[in-house]
Amino acid sequence: MEGVIAIYFVDDQVKAEDFIKEVTYTLYFNEAECEAKCVCGLFEMRGVICRHILAIFSAKKVRELQEKYILDRWRKDIKRAYTIIPTSYDAVDQRPETVRYKRILRTFNEVITNAVSCDGHTEEMISNLYAMNERRRLDTKPLESTENQLGLSEMRMEENVQTPIMVNEESGQHLVMGTQESIQLGMDGTQSETEFGTQPSSF
Repeated sequence: MEGVIAIYFVDDQVKAEDFIKEVTYTLYFNEAECEAKCVCGLFEMRGVICRHILAIFSAKKVRELQEKYILDRWRKDIKRAYTIIPTSYDAVDQRPETVRYKRILRTFNEVITNAVSCDGHTEEMISNLYAMNERRRLDTKPLESTENQLGLSEMRMEENVQTPIMVNEESGQHLVMGTQESIQLGMDGTQSETEFGTQPSSF
């Protein structure tokens, strides 16, 4: 995150066996980017936004979640591969999607066997597959020229393939002035008290 980071302390009540335990969680909120991170790590581990982050969003009048908080696994408009994979108890499945899936899979197996012979073949294959997938994602028409078409059965492998260098840039921590607030949550998730403060923080 970049910009001013507000630090929140959320007091929560956690039921442990036969007693209730008071726990304080630290959260970091970037209001400019509308991004929050909680030390409980529920979103990072399970892809579920914790109620501590939701409490901050509610206090800050955030009405719409960013795309990063809506994982593909929770969406209904994402194409699922498992819906077209043939199963042993459905051997007569002749749906068009399933038939095409099996055809592509057979070709993939043959191409993979040839591509793993060296790094050059592998990198060229991956690059071509990414290019093809991007065209499908954008719903563009396939290339009309069979000489230039990136059909899997017509791919040509070359030994001296030069692949682009992928650079992974990681930004360092930035010292910024942030505000501190303390929010208390009850067992029902309601908020009670809020305290404010200011101190520099890095995120």
